Amino acid sequence: MISNAQRLPSGNLVPPLSCTEWLERLDRSQDGWPDLFRIYGNRPDLVRQKVRLIRAGLFHFLSVHGNLSVRVYRAPGRINLRGMHVDTHGGWLNLQTHHRETLVAAAKTDDPVHRYANGDPAFTGVEFTLTPYLDRLASVRQRHTPDDPAALLELADIQAGSGLPSWGRYALGTALTAIFHGSPPDGGLRAVVWSDTVQGASLSSSASLCVALTLAQWGRAGMTPPLAPLVHGSRQAEWFAGARVGLSDQGAVALGQPGSVLFTALWGPELFPAPPAWHPFPEDATILILHTFTSRHLSGSRRADYARNRFAYSMALRMLESAAAPLRGPYQPIAFSTFPEVLAAFPDNCDRLRLIANLPDSLDLADLEHRYGIFAVREAYDRLFGDLPPAERPTRFAIRGPVLFGLAETLRAHRFFEALRSNDLERMGLLMRIGHDGDRVTDTAGRPYTVPTDSATIREWIARNRPLEECPGAYGASTPTLDRAVDTATQAGAVGACLTGAGMGGAALALCRKTDAEAIRESIARCLASDDFQRLRGRDAQPWPEDAAQTAVEENIAVAGAGILPPPA
Repeated sequence: MISNAQRLPSGNLVPPLSCTEWLERLDRSQDGWPDLFRIYGNRPDLVRQKVRLIRAGLFHFLSVHGNLSVRVYRAPGRINLRGMHVDTHGGWLNLQTHHRETLVAAAKTDDPVHRYANGDPAFTGVEFTLTPYLDRLASVRQRHTPDDPAALLELADIQAGSGLPSWGRYALGTALTAIFHGSPPDGGLRAVVWSDTVQGASLSSSASLCVALTLAQWGRAGMTPPLAPLVHGSRQAEWFAGARVGLSDQGAVALGQPGSVLFTALWGPELFPAPPAWHPFPEDATILILHTFTSRHLSGSRRADYARNRFAYSMALRMLESAAAPLRGPYQPIAFSTFPEVLAAFPDNCDRLRLIANLPDSLDLADLEHRYGIFAVREAYDRLFGDLPPAERPTRFAIRGPVLFGLAETLRAHRFFEALRSNDLERMGLLMRIGHDGDRVTDTAGRPYTVPTDSATIREWIARNRPLEECPGAYGASTPTLDRAVDTATQAGAVGACLTGAGMGGAALALCRKTDAEAIRESIARCLASDDFQRLRGRDAQPWPEDAAQTAVEENIAVAGAGILPPPA
């Protein structure tokens, strides 16, 4: 178990200041102070926006909790350029922070009550004490290491009787997981949470919230968390609230560097199978974020189709082990725990394609249970389909397409970082387009679309030795709305475009040369505001913002990763 957290002398943490002292100092530093420019880059307009945001949150704290001494914690959002959907399998990732972020002002109290207010009036206040949960938490801690999936599930079960609203479960979850990883449970907390994030945009607003709250919980105990407990604990808090996420979002939020792309894989108790690397984003390029203002929404047949691919994908490593046997021989058994291990075991491109060819194109449920074990299959099946009516639960599943996507996408992330280091924008853009084709559900004319992965197609790829990273696969996490945004961007001149995050709604990304970015932005904004695009969004989409002409398409600014906000002098 990770237990390397240490109680720090108070001087090693930024000392808390009363709200009025914070506000007085902010009044003297309306254009920002040096620490803000180190965090947000040399962007005076952004820094001034953040000063206004910080002031608004502190005024809210003062009105709700009074003039207590607080520390302010911040955690940015994230975008992922490549490495979609592979963090649950230890795949390589290309991550950047996003300038929209969550802020938490927090004060320790001697009483045991934790009381939270939210700057968004749509979210009511939350109050709880930790005492009812501590015995069960101690039991989980005795039996599981922090990264054990069984611990994730048991921690998630604790919240069942909490009665808290959804955002309150994040607050309780971060309090419990901080204790799980070594923070003392003594004392209470008064906190205000506020944000300039776009919720439901696949830009990690929930991971940003959990990381900021986790920092506040450790700060309550006079401690700063080591990186692994911060990332694992924040992820466990999301599981606590019902989101079955991997580690990439929390890792990006915690590890970001201004103006840079992070290349890493996140796996295991210490997080890094190999050292992470950062590289500056090209100065002559920019990433535009295309907000469709559609939240992730799964219903009806689309819900079943998406879960169908997730189901096959959840057993991808077991399937690849079976597919590897004919290539390795009967006396060379092989076991995989991550996608990079599969790629390392088969360094030859044609062997990788033969591995994919050895996968079945599709299987029914009984065949899956026979091949891969009833318990493993049923656990994944019940988790993904148990809430559907029996008549809507699928019994046959594509295998090769989703598994091919995961393996090829892991390699695409590796190739993307190589292209970044050599400033090859065209190659970066190509890998983004290929990856999105693996997620695509409609073509440029709006017709249903799936990449072919039948046996004849794979044999052709082997004959041509087609690079694995150029084989899209078929994961299918996009939507017609996201596909339209991506296609509009590339038609307008973007070098590459793709969805970001888990998909199924939210935002897309467009890689552009800076000289072309403004014309591309205007073209995309016109498309997103058009009647045709609004019809495509459907009735269940979020309301189209009044200021969408300015906010629907924005440049991503990679800022510093999460931490405590140093107050102005």
